[in-house]
Amino acid sequence: MKYLVGWSIAFLLCMCLTIGCNQNKDVTATPAEQGEPPMFPEETVPKAEPAPAPAPLDATAMEPAPAPKPAPKESYAEPKAPKTYVIQKGDTLQKISEKFYGTTKKFDKIYQANKDVLKDKNTLKVGTKIKIPD
Repeated sequence: MKYLVGWSIAFLLCMCLTIGCNQNKDVTATPAEQGEPPMFPEETVPKAEPAPAPAPLDATAMEPAPAPKPAPKESYAEPKAPKTYVIQKGDTLQKISEKFYGTTKKFDKIYQANKDVLKDKNTLKVGTKIKIPD
């Protein structure tokens, strides 16, 4: 049954294409039946004028091209050493972060750089020298 439906659809498509092709043959005319296109009188066609020649360039009036910019030099210097800070009475990591970074949110960055010196984030010993990372 499936094959019968498939073949029926294929047959109908072929018939439609065949009928459509036959209809186009009647509409078009052969080149002999169309005739020649009308010719324009030569008086109505404008004459082409030659383009004017460009003026010669004066080499003395031209500005020299700017010199190319040198490529930036590579820096082989060692990175800057981190800043240090000595903990004062009343300091917290948040206050130190505010002082160096302008925000209290980077206190953990300071703690991570100083894990070897600090016991925990909340206990700071006065006089302890800590690194302030960039």
